[in-house]
Amino acid sequence: MGQKETSMFIATRIEFDWKTSAVIFREGYIYAGPISLCKGDSTAQAMETGELGFQQQLQNIFSAQYATQTATLAYLNNKMT
Repeated sequence: MGQKETSMFIATRIEFDWKTSAVIFREGYIYAGPISLCKGDSTAQAMETGELGFQQQLQNIFSAQYATQTATLAYLNNKMT
């Protein structure tokens, strides 16, 4: 089975405006070759997976803290009115 050849732009640096999401600057190169060879490093992928788990854990902690603060604020608002 032969490898599929393709051509795609590989971005190495992109700058964009947060408000408009418009691309301000882009640099990279055209990759032309087998798709199977255009993949990330397994060590970097493992680190990204670990980072994702950490971010999900932080999100859960922040959500719990937000719920506690919201309940406290609702209680105080009720007592003050």
